[in-house]
Amino acid sequence: MARTTFSGPVRVGKAQQTSNPEVAGAVSLVAEAHMADPTAATTTVLRRGSAATGNSALALILPKNAIITNIEAEADATGGTNPTFDLGWIEVKSDSPASDADGIIDNGDADAGHTVFNFATATVGDEFGFVMSTSYPVKITGGVGASAATGGSLNFRVHYHVYDPSFGTDGSSS
Repeated sequence: MARTTFSGPVRVGKAQQTSNPEVAGAVSLVAEAHMADPTAATTTVLRRGSAATGNSALALILPKNAIITNIEAEADATGGTNPTFDLGWIEVKSDSPASDADGIIDNGDADAGHTVFNFATATVGDEFGFVMSTSYPVKITGGVGASAATGGSLNFRVHYHVYDPSFGTDGSSS
């Protein structure tokens, strides 16, 4: 499949002109991720896509200033007693990267089938809904929570947007 990239700001009609105080909303993006082994360490980098293999088995990396607002999970772990999983992130840089192993989801139900994690979900991490890194892109990580599964896998659709600090509250470029 062909890919399209775009690095400019997205504008909606005349909503972000300086003469109009209305500000267009952020564009919501969705990335698919796959956790092949829910018994792995929480620092295991998730793969892109639900059946990622070969060249498509690349890490799921979100841009700097990404804010996760919703996660849909196909939680199909097997075995264990009430198995759980954690999702977190680690900065993409070589020297002393910041990270949070359960900052996105902390002990989510790993065998619940189709599940949605949002602001009202008790098991979202302390950085869900906040910018993870203002300096670097982040790799999404995940693995076993407090109660281990014995097998299976998990697939995710990660809904996020990117905060753009270059626009002031009046919609004008700062």
